[in-house]
Amino acid sequence: IAAENINKLIGVVRERAARAAFDDGYYRLRATLEPVWPPEQRTESRGWRRARGGGFNSEAATISTNLNQFTFYSRLRHHFLRRQV
Repeated sequence: IAAENINKLIGVVRERAARAAFDDGYYRLRATLEPVWPPEQRTESRGWRRARGGGFNSEAATISTNLNQFTFYSRLRHHFLRRQV
């Protein structure tokens, strides 16, 4: 559902900002960028949960973000575009 909403949002933005330049390259290059700028991952504790049978279990979740990877890509792209002028 989130992917569908993002695609709809992109369509609306492109429709309303017809003269804007759009760069779809990041999604194609994302896997190529991973060795240079890997996504950040961290494991967070989700605390203790009551298990069946009256015991307790600890839970953890691994969270991954590509914010820095996208930021580096965006800045590098901006740098190349500025040098073309």
